[in-house]
Amino acid sequence: MAAGARRLATLLAIPTLLALIAGPVAQAVPASPAPSTSVRAAEAGPVAVPAKYLKQKISWSPCDFDAAVKDNVASAPTTRCTTVKVPMDWKNPTRHRDISLSIAYSRATGKSKGLLTSNPGGPGVEGLQLTAALAISKTAMFRDYDLLGFDPRGFGTSENVRCLATQASIDKLPQVVDHRARNPQTHRAEVATARFLAKACSSTEFSRYVSTQQTVYDLDFLRALLGHSTVNYIGYSYGTWLGSWYADTYPKRVGRFILDSNMEWTASMYANSAADSFAFQRRRDQMLFPWIARNNDVFELGSTAAAVSKRYESIRRTLVHRTKNGEPVTDAQILDWVVLTSIYRDNDFIEAGFVIALVGLEADSPATFSSADSRRLNKLVAKRLNGAGWQIQRAASGSVTSRPKAQAQAAEEKVEIPAAGDIIRCNDTAYSTNINGYLRRADADGKRYSFIGYQNSVPQCAYWPFRQNGRTLDLTGAPRMLMFQSEGDPATSFEGSAAAHAATKSRTRFVSVDNEGQHGLYVDGPSSCVEKYGDTFLFSGRLPATDIVCSKGTTPLPGDAKVFKLDGPVDGKSYPLRDKSRSFTTAAKSQNAELSRIRREAANRSLG
Repeated sequence: MAAGARRLATLLAIPTLLALIAGPVAQAVPASPAPSTSVRAAEAGPVAVPAKYLKQKISWSPCDFDAAVKDNVASAPTTRCTTVKVPMDWKNPTRHRDISLSIAYSRATGKSKGLLTSNPGGPGVEGLQLTAALAISKTAMFRDYDLLGFDPRGFGTSENVRCLATQASIDKLPQVVDHRARNPQTHRAEVATARFLAKACSSTEFSRYVSTQQTVYDLDFLRALLGHSTVNYIGYSYGTWLGSWYADTYPKRVGRFILDSNMEWTASMYANSAADSFAFQRRRDQMLFPWIARNNDVFELGSTAAAVSKRYESIRRTLVHRTKNGEPVTDAQILDWVVLTSIYRDNDFIEAGFVIALVGLEADSPATFSSADSRRLNKLVAKRLNGAGWQIQRAASGSVTSRPKAQAQAAEEKVEIPAAGDIIRCNDTAYSTNINGYLRRADADGKRYSFIGYQNSVPQCAYWPFRQNGRTLDLTGAPRMLMFQSEGDPATSFEGSAAAHAATKSRTRFVSVDNEGQHGLYVDGPSSCVEKYGDTFLFSGRLPATDIVCSKGTTPLPGDAKVFKLDGPVDGKSYPLRDKSRSFTTAAKSQNAELSRIRREAANRSLG
């Protein structure tokens, strides 16, 4: 294995690759659904905005990222930032203290077509820089639109929501080596963790008001504050959920909406979570593993997809065995998680292959695993998991790991748990209280979808103390919106996206991309077909006359000479490229580093 290790060491030294993996701690994966017994609350309608919020004094100053924007686009307008006040609860604006929202704004350099804003996903990913970052690649945005970026309530530089617990309560949580092993011990740990997180994340006054509906009200307030009659919007992943809720609440204020990599926003949060098990399995088994096999001279993991899968399972079994023996090796569930977060984007397949190969070297012989390889692997994994003094890794393990004892705080001191993204999921959806139903589903998914099926277990939302709401979306009165979806998207399944379109056919136009699996398509994406239809709609207002299947114009995976067929729900043909050169370094480069950073962050933070 020495030659393979040397090749991996050389490739891992590529700075572009190392830049691909920085990101915050991953949020917890919501559980698979059990039949709901909760009663849905009445849907929330529009709210009146008290005059004091529209009349508040605003002090603008150039954003700290404005210089970077102008370094990329010299003709870009100045992007200015400020903080504004909004009610904690728009339905009862005088009942609670106000909270702060951070926003960024620039005016069109030409005749403005209106206000354009965006959301990167999550829920809970910061969006302050996203609209300007998109415009770096689509400079006509600077000319045609007044651009708004904002960090959603609860996150980023807006007022933060916090999940708080004591160190003592963290230390009492039961631990399990491998949650893929479905047994009573695993069940007890998952139930205890769900109870713990529900208590921690509902522990503040703000917790019950961090929801999609409240963010919809924030967005419409910002529209009015900035003097616009409508909103134009680009939303990715959870951003499609937010965008569709806005369109359902304020249909007459909808301009040109692009919803990219769609959740099934006509369903519930937990219905979306159920699709993760098979969608991530499909992306890994039918796209990642065949790609690794085609590059076996680099990764030495097998020359067929079946061989790579067998090697992955062998590595994983060895890690579990060595962990049970007390050996300091990579946690098997961490391996699953790092691979999971590395298959959102096509270029990150490179990182996934490196990590599996390096972990394989470690698993084979930890005693002879070189210190240089160990440092490289630890750096890759730490950046995916935030590398802080401590972190929650429930998304990978279903449990909570406390800080090392040397760093532990006093037992009753409050510490913050980085799981706040799930607060939105819990407030948005009426979850079942049938705990055994969740466990049975996780047991079944763990067998059928071995990659991450076991992660979809008991959610904290099953123990949520606040009234849970939801919407039945029909988009009545809204103009037609443009939906983009790749066939093999792991985080928002094609099937769920197609179901949302089918339920709103008179209000949406659906563009799917055959043999593509990237999560996030429009702007610097892999499909020239998507770029064409997105640009035509955003800048000219013209939608395709019918739903479209993009069967050509998709970029091959890194180093491939053609696009390989995915055995999925969209039917099309692969096609060869003229340029058959094989260059990982070229494939890994980004035209827009800031946009890549935001998308990596969204992948690291959440599913969906």
